[in-house]
Amino acid sequence: MAEMLDHMRRVTDTELEVMNLLASVEFEGVEQLRAQIASIGEVEPNCSCGCPSFTPTIDRTVAPASPLRTLLPTELVEEERTDGVPRTVVWFADADGYIANVECVYYDDALSEWPDLRRCTVLG
Repeated sequence: MAEMLDHMRRVTDTELEVMNLLASVEFEGVEQLRAQIASIGEVEPNCSCGCPSFTPTIDRTVAPASPLRTLLPTELVEEERTDGVPRTVVWFADADGYIANVECVYYDDALSEWPDLRRCTVLG
């Protein structure tokens, strides 16, 4: 991950859709992650490569910690991409069990857009 860009902004509908899709399958700790997603109001872009990766701001007074740490057990895989190599989206929790990073992984030149979620499959 490149240097932090250090500017908070409102979370977008697409960012919420990405996280909700990642949390759309059942696994241990997903209920807490869903509550965390519901509490997000702002995000901080966290990569200078041009990709849309971000760190969410979670209201820890209303959202419980997940028992999960580090790499979370689901990812989005773009099935097809006409303008480049298909992307994946992975997410991570911090040492306290809160979503710390949502990362859009490019295998070619990074763009500032998320994959078309209709062309993605959730693995996990």
